[in-house]
Order: sequence, then structure tokens, then C-alpha cells
Amino acid sequence: MTKLYDALIEYGKSDYVPFHMPGHKRALMEFENPYSFDITEIDGFDNLHHAEGIIKEAEKHAALVCQSDETHFLVNGSSCGILSAIFSATKQGGELIMARNCHKTVYHAAELRELKTHYLYPEMLPEGILGSITVEMVEASIEKHPEASALILTSPTYDGVVSDVREIVKAAHAKGVTVIIDEAHGAHFLKESGFPKSAIRCGADVVIQSTHKTLPALTQTALIHINKDYKYKAKVRKYLTMFQTTSPSYVLMASIDSAMHWYVEEGREAYKKYLARLGKLRAAFKTGLKNLQLLEPENVFDYDISKVLISTKNSNISGEELHKQLVQKYHIQSEMVSAHYVLFMTSVADTDEYYRRFLDALLEIDEALQKSPMKFAEDDEMGRPKALMRICEAVEKPKKSLPLLESMGETSASYVYIYPPGIPLLTPGEKISERCVRQLQFYLEEGLEVYGLTKEREIEIVWVEFFT
Repeated sequence: MTKLYDALIEYGKSDYVPFHMPGHKRALMEFENPYSFDITEIDGFDNLHHAEGIIKEAEKHAALVCQSDETHFLVNGSSCGILSAIFSATKQGGELIMARNCHKTVYHAAELRELKTHYLYPEMLPEGILGSITVEMVEASIEKHPEASALILTSPTYDGVVSDVREIVKAAHAKGVTVIIDEAHGAHFLKESGFPKSAIRCGADVVIQSTHKTLPALTQTALIHINKDYKYKAKVRKYLTMFQTTSPSYVLMASIDSAMHWYVEEGREAYKKYLARLGKLRAAFKTGLKNLQLLEPENVFDYDISKVLISTKNSNISGEELHKQLVQKYHIQSEMVSAHYVLFMTSVADTDEYYRRFLDALLEIDEALQKSPMKFAEDDEMGRPKALMRICEAVEKPKKSLPLLESMGETSASYVYIYPPGIPLLTPGEKISERCVRQLQFYLEEGLEVYGLTKEREIEIVWVEFFT
């Protein structure tokens, strides 16, 4: 049996081009043997849960770099930060306004906190991706749900779409609503980086960023930023001690700190060069591709160009087929595959060689394709599943498994999603519509892995017969 360590070492020596997270791209930063400094809370090295020394100073430095009032290191990823933020801003059994395209962690928080959720639905753009959350959506939802104490949305989205956080914050704060921004994919939105303005500088109460996704830090590292005017700062700190491990990795914390110092010492200049290379690459795709297409969403507030989305909509292959060709023939690994596009994550650690191979591969594939619009399920989206009960209620009720095709009209007892990006297509408590079943069938036929279904393509439902 091959050891995981050996497999990783072998892969690290391979020629695969990493257009996926983590942002260091297996190259930019260097560490000594991590075993040599993998320690616990010993004298002189502080304690993450009660930082007073070297860790506190490192967190202060990170806050300075990110222009935050208060910053804490996260070694359980952005997930523990999202959980802590939501728990701080809501009461047990309370109400939460959230974008329907939030990460599954937000739904887990709603389940654990027994929250009633009110969804904001971003528009499906002509490009086939979800657009921004607008101020008007937020204002209407707050007006309709005055008992909601907090709002959470994802900006940028997995696809790079940014919402007008500054105006959303103004609208929410005018009604006393806390604003939490999942900015996991926007850790590189640093001042002078050339990318969109971070939600930190737009006045959000709590902002969570994954340093490992787009900065040169190790996987599982993240930051949580707290606005000085947020009245529940102490609660955030309290819940961080609950949701974070009691044995935080000093290797991971050192990685966060190193990434912050790297940006101050080298990053600004590196980002200028990165943006110039990225601009040339995107321009080459726009002019060179004939059947494939570089997606550049319009009618959004802002967009993160570090995300390269290549659409297969007008060609005779699917996103999955494009992904497989790139991996098998060209050794280029993407971040995420959809039915009709593939997402590639670039970062400041990419090399000219990466871009050359990427461009050459796509142009060669494109040359062999034909224009032939592929099939789509209805609008290529799930619609708006109707919530029949709270998530926490559905997961506690008796369950029964049914074949997917027999589940129409039933109430889901499962989270059903494609990972990545980990956005639930169905949540417990939502009605399984005919449209939903058709869309899931389409994803399965296109070769995408749908999580939440059994190998037999069955789905857990709330067992209504138990109550009759």
C-alpha cells in the first residue's frame, strides 16, 4: 500500500501545473523541516487561545497588513471563523439573512444554532454563473424579516464575483443588522495589490479570509477580522476557543505570519508583475480561443480576474471533458469543474512557464473542437427550492432513502452539493422539485460527482409516513 507521504512527495516532483489552491503553488515559500519546529504551547511561544506574546504580535502585524482593527489566526480554515461569527451575531433559534450561494459551513451554523434562514438569490448571469448580491435585495429582505439579527454573504464568490459590500453594510447597519462577509477567496484583496477592495475596508463587522486559498500560506490557514465597532467582539473570541482546536499548529501559524511578512517585504512588487502577466494571458485567451471562451461576467459590481473561467458552452465538449484532457494529456490541474465551464485559480506564485503551458494547451484543444452548443438542463440551475421546515428540524426527524427519481415532492433530509465549491444545491427541509431532480440527473450524466446521494443514487428524505 502506498503511503500518503510518499504519494505527495512523488506528486510534488512531477510536472503538473497547479491552477488550484493553495496559493503558494507548491513553490513560493520555503520552510525548514516542519518536524523540527512543530511544538505545543511551551515557554516563550504564547498560546493562540490567550495570545499575549509572540502570537499576539503576529496577529497585530496581520491586522496592519490587512487594514483590520482586530485580527485572529485560524488554523481550522475559514469554516471555524464563519461558525464563530454567526454564533456571535445570532441567538439560539434566531433568524439569519444569507445568500443562497453561501458555503455549506453557513448552513451548518444555521443547523447548529437552530436558525430560521431567509435567502437572497443572486441572479443567474448569461455567462452561466451567479451574479452579485445587490443593495436592493438586502434592503427588501431586512424590511420583510425585521427579526433577523445578521446578514452573511460570500464576496468574492468561488467564481470571482464581488458585491457592493460598502453600500450593503450601510443599508444593514441603518437597521441594526450585523454584516458578516465570507471573503475566503479574497485574502489577496490587499491594499496596493491591484485587486478589488476588501470587505474589511468597506465596514463589514466580521470578515473571514482563507490565506491558503490565494496567498502563499499552507492549507488550512485563515484569518478572521473584527471591526472595532462590532459590539459582539468578545463573543467572537469566545466561540473561536470552542470551534478551533485546543492544539493549534505552530507550523500553520508560522505560515500565516510568513505570508504577511512576505507581502510587506516582496509582495507589492510581485503583485505588479503578476497582474501584468495575468492581463496578457487573459488577452491571449480572448483573441485566440474560437470555440472555448474566457468568461468575463458583466452586470456585476466587480470581478476578481485572478479566477480564469473557461466556458465550453459553444463547443462540442463538456467542462468535465475539458478538465480530463488537460489533466491526462497536458498535466494541467484545474480547481473546479462545472457542466459547462472549468475554473482555474491563478496566484502570485504562478510562473511564466505555467502560463505558457496553459495557453498552448487550451489553444491546441480549442483548434480541434467544433462549434456545437451543448445540452443544458432547464436554465442550468436548481431554481429556488421551497423550505418546508428549518434545517435543524429536518435533520432530527426520521429519515428514509428513496431513489432520486422517486423523490419528487418529498422533503430533503440531506445536504446535496457538488464539491468544490461546496454550495448546497439542496438543504435539509427543502422540497425536492421535479426541476431539482432533472438538474441533479443532468449533473450525474455529465460525470460530475454529486455529494449527498448514495452510490445507488438514492437521497434521504424526511419520513412523513412516520407521522401519519
